[in-house]
Amino acid sequence: SSNSSNNNKMCEECMLLPVNNGNESNERTLVTDFQSPLFEGSLLLRIRGTPSARTGQVEEDDSTYGYFHGMNRRYQAVIQGRFLDKGEENSLSMTDCVTGMSFYRKYGKLPPKWIVKGALKVIAFFAPQLDCQLDGPAPRSITPLGSTPQVLKVENEAGGSLAAMQEEPTLDNETLLGEASDASTSLTRARFRKKAFDKLYASKSKHPLVDPTKVYTFEFLQHLVNFTELEIELGSFLGNLQLAEVLNGQPLQIVAGKHDEEESKQLSSVENTLWAFDIWHEKLFSTSLQYDD
Repeated sequence: SSNSSNNNKMCEECMLLPVNNGNESNERTLVTDFQSPLFEGSLLLRIRGTPSARTGQVEEDDSTYGYFHGMNRRYQAVIQGRFLDKGEENSLSMTDCVTGMSFYRKYGKLPPKWIVKGALKVIAFFAPQLDCQLDGPAPRSITPLGSTPQVLKVENEAGGSLAAMQEEPTLDNETLLGEASDASTSLTRARFRKKAFDKLYASKSKHPLVDPTKVYTFEFLQHLVNFTELEIELGSFLGNLQLAEVLNGQPLQIVAGKHDEEESKQLSSVENTLWAFDIWHEKLFSTSLQYDD
């Protein structure tokens, strides 16, 4: 469902979207086409262990086949499309674009501070530019859009299927910053881009500008969140963090947009949205109803 409204109740503008579980063939994987005020494209979402988007049946996830075979990841979101042309005077800088989660009411029960501190250290290791606010009426967790994806490609035309394996580009003209790493693995090439972009982000550079004539592909991967149980697995020392107690009836989000400094760094204004989707879980539903009435 779209999270453009502050109200979690299903609305006329909202609809259920397909979630793939990774066991589908590439040809039968479902995508969602969308358009926002700043971006037009398609979303492919895979979450390990979820019911089939086509049959509604829960399949045994023995990890012997399918997209997640041989991987520890539990989530993949691929978004591909074009930034909308707003005119030269309103050109959008990539360093103004962020992704993450931005909530409209305070968190519920937070774990002990030492667990929270340890969890943030784990997350910050993967996202050095993490902007996180856990207390207060509007919690957030925001990172730069240019360095957060595991894969980011910029092409003249869309190349290949969204369901295919994604890789960080090897050609200069297909990279975000115009310079490709000569590393042999996609992971290492992505680290090269992340480090370079984070420097631009930290210095508040206005470059690079987005190019409305190009097709951008973003791949986001996640291995810490167990979506079946709705918990973050932080290892044997820190244990598992139950998200239902924390989220206070609010869904997880797939959100990106223009950083809104005037809105206390929230991703809240519709006109600044690149994309916005909610991931609901049955453990959130009863608490959510308390706020919908």
